[in-house]
Amino acid sequence: MTSFDGSVVGRRCDGPGFEVSADRIKAYAAATNDSTPVSVAGTIAPPVFAIVPLRPLIRAMLLDTTPLYGQLRGLHGEQDILVFAPIKSGMILRPHGSVIGIMQRATGTAVIVQARTEDQHGALINEQFITIYFPGATAARSVGTDAPEHRLPETVLGRHPDAVVAQQTDADQPARYAAASGDTGAYHLDEEAARAVGLPGVIMHGMCTMAFACRALIEHAGDDSTRLRRLAVRFARPVRPGERLTTLIWRLDGQGGSGIYGFETRTESGAPVLTHGRAEVA
Repeated sequence: MTSFDGSVVGRRCDGPGFEVSADRIKAYAAATNDSTPVSVAGTIAPPVFAIVPLRPLIRAMLLDTTPLYGQLRGLHGEQDILVFAPIKSGMILRPHGSVIGIMQRATGTAVIVQARTEDQHGALINEQFITIYFPGATAARSVGTDAPEHRLPETVLGRHPDAVVAQQTDADQPARYAAASGDTGAYHLDEEAARAVGLPGVIMHGMCTMAFACRALIEHAGDDSTRLRRLAVRFARPVRPGERLTTLIWRLDGQGGSGIYGFETRTESGAPVLTHGRAEVA
């Protein structure tokens, strides 16, 4: 029996409004070790902050789609953020979205959510595609559409990176990120709860790991977060707090900071945690 309701595909859902405060931006920057001056000052949010206003919306849509989400059976598979304008202090954000696809895979089922965030004047701030993967789950059939492609060409992975950026995560990173983002999932905060779902212990939030990679890319591409136009990743495996991360960056197009970049983030042992990364910088 399928655990997915295909009738939700294409149905619009509106999330609650979200007021962007300087304190919220500062807290998110601190939780992700982001030292960008405009974010530390609470003026402009780090790009990955875009996920924060979507949390109630995403939860509501996924709970309508499958009971497996409420049972903590879903894994964050991919994230793709298209940026049209930076998030600034004082904005009132209004997110809405829909489940656009329920896709049967070889080893499970993926639910694809498309969400758009507008400001109080109706201007589009960002568009996001969120893929939640349910291992071992079976859908009656694939319905709707998949997320946009951002796979790295094999030829890129076979050559030396143009830049390598090392970053250190902290032992208390999950607790700080949970407080700043509102994502208080048990396996990010409780060792026993994490082990109960087959994890080795508390893990970092995937979006926190993505924020680290985002910062590495921005530093390499001119150190101006407002120029980022797209950031997409596949979450390959979880990161334990306190691990040292290394992001490998390849320039795919353009020079002098602008253009398209591919990237992959790995642990100190070389295990990939973010794969098929793509960043587009204006």
